[in-house]
Amino acid sequence: MSGTSETATIGLQLIDIEQLAAITGLSKPTLWRHNEAGLIPPGMKIGRAVRWRLVEIESWIEAGCPRCDEADGQDRDSLSDEQGVRHGA
Repeated sequence: MSGTSETATIGLQLIDIEQLAAITGLSKPTLWRHNEAGLIPPGMKIGRAVRWRLVEIESWIEAGCPRCDEADGQDRDSLSDEQGVRHGA
């Protein structure tokens, strides 16, 4: 069934900061600050890049953009330090 494989592919789609900015209407520096503060779903580090799952962003928007800090049980500050994420300066 191609519908099932299509659904799985859509669920795995990753977006970068530029695409996230286009979807949310927020600037890249604002998104980086929101990411560090736990105001948006956490991005995932892939190499030196940070990507977000499109399905998570869409669900977050549909839910009214609730705070996401500490939702995944990780310490966001140590995650940012580990990733070397220091943006928007």
